[in-house]
Amino acid sequence: MKVALPARAKLNLDLKVIGRRGDGFHDIETHMQSIALHDLLEAAPSKRTSFEADGLSVPAAADNIVVKALAAIQAAVGRELPTQFHLRKLIPPGAGLGGASSDAAAALRAVKMIHGLDVNLAEIAGAVGADVPFFLTGGCALAEGARLVRDRLAGYRTLDRKRLRCVGRDQRRAAERSAARRRASGRPRQRLRGTARS
Repeated sequence: MKVALPARAKLNLDLKVIGRRGDGFHDIETHMQSIALHDLLEAAPSKRTSFEADGLSVPAAADNIVVKALAAIQAAVGRELPTQFHLRKLIPPGAGLGGASSDAAAALRAVKMIHGLDVNLAEIAGAVGADVPFFLTGGCALAEGARLVRDRLAGYRTLDRKRLRCVGRDQRRAAERSAARRRASGRPRQRLRGTARS
């Protein structure tokens, strides 16, 4: 049995900093939406595990998150699951689009399918990466928790489109009210700088 699964990129539609934690990082809220741009991961049972990739540059097999995802699911079931992987990499690495985490989620789904496993992928995904659980189903979700330097998010829950439109409308109105107050007071516009630690 061979499967080919899309590993979709995501966008962060907004970002709200809730407060600073004692460790110097920040608690945040962000709405994430999966998009059409995707990598393609092919997987098939094999006598031994192998990993190949084309397209954009990715880490070698030993360091690639696809192989790390396989190791995590093997640890969960307590046996080897030799798998042949081929990744077509189209999501630009390091662009904040979640490409690596999405590849990991696709690997977990593929291995479960081709090896006929009865496992809870959500529990395994969290050990691979903090936002890997989101990519198991994609769609739209609200992420809450501590934002480390590389978008490490926790606490996903489903958010329907109607509610998302309401959130966007409320944030737009809040921004308009804030801009009006700023103009009335004569204060200059504040600029946020891109650091997660202070």
